Amino acid sequence: MTLPFQKQKNRCNMQNSNNIAIIMSGGSGKRFWPASFKEKPKQFLPVVGKKTILERTYERIKGYFKPENIFICSGIEFSSEITKLLNISKEQLILEPISNDTLSAFLYSVLKIRKKLGKRKIGIFPCDHFIPEEKLFFSQLDKIFERISDDKNELILKGIPPSYASSLYGYIETSPVDDNGFCTVKSFREKPSRDKAEEYLRAGNYFWNGGMLFFSSDVFESICNEIDSSWSENLLKYIDTGDVHYYEENPSISFDYAVLEKTENLMLMKGEYYWNDIGSWEAALEIHLKFGLDILGFTPQKDSSGNWIITDGHIPVNTIGIENSLIVVLKSGILISKFGESHRIKNLI
Repeated sequence: MTLPFQKQKNRCNMQNSNNIAIIMSGGSGKRFWPASFKEKPKQFLPVVGKKTILERTYERIKGYFKPENIFICSGIEFSSEITKLLNISKEQLILEPISNDTLSAFLYSVLKIRKKLGKRKIGIFPCDHFIPEEKLFFSQLDKIFERISDDKNELILKGIPPSYASSLYGYIETSPVDDNGFCTVKSFREKPSRDKAEEYLRAGNYFWNGGMLFFSSDVFESICNEIDSSWSENLLKYIDTGDVHYYEENPSISFDYAVLEKTENLMLMKGEYYWNDIGSWEAALEIHLKFGLDILGFTPQKDSSGNWIITDGHIPVNTIGIENSLIVVLKSGILISKFGESHRIKNLI
């Protein structure tokens, strides 16, 4: 296993030298409160280990793509933060004027790149994923980019085999997986009850949505236009004029709801590696237990009653009669949560 903090030689070759990576670096800063907040969302924090989440993702992606072919999509307010962290030019920043969910973010990024570079094969990658088995990850990217073509007229998703019955992820139902790891998407399922999640786990043909998406830029735009051509029209007008009004014309909706759940042109590739979306304090604790990486620079303390305490040490923390709780004590705030429930913080702040 290649750990995320181990450097790898860039493996970009003639096959993938023109392919494009877009790293999505949005976020509201709620999931890791009190460490994260609106002005400093989690991608700009060293949640696990010494490097920020965005730096880790960029270094992983740079192991496969040419550095000049990696673009970062984020809010315009984070441009200086990104250029401080990453050795990229401002030309590689795709900055949204407003936060308008992933439909606009994805389509705006693709249209900007196509206008600048012409038709390309593109992969979209969330910035907050932890994928330590990079060699295996890259080999699967090879298969995906080999498959992409305008003739197939399809979008390719990455599916993660569920390792346990989680009610925190959406699920994708598929046909049987072929010898190359591909299968067709049959349906999307909302975050299920625990009983339903157990049922999906037993069935064996349900995957967690890995959040990654791969396609030809022309096919991507064509599939979006089949659903609503005004989306592209609005964004192209914004690109040409800089008038934010056109960007605001698009609905604030996720790409999953707007496009993926409405098109039949979908394939999925089974991910054969460890994956963690770093979507909660508990997810970070899982990485800490598996790989020994400290969380935000502090090793969590676990007491005999099964509590996890994360603190910057500015005040002492003791517990009496508390069981199975997550306790985060920082200068910026205090979070006390039943273990496994900290994701609900996003509904409170």
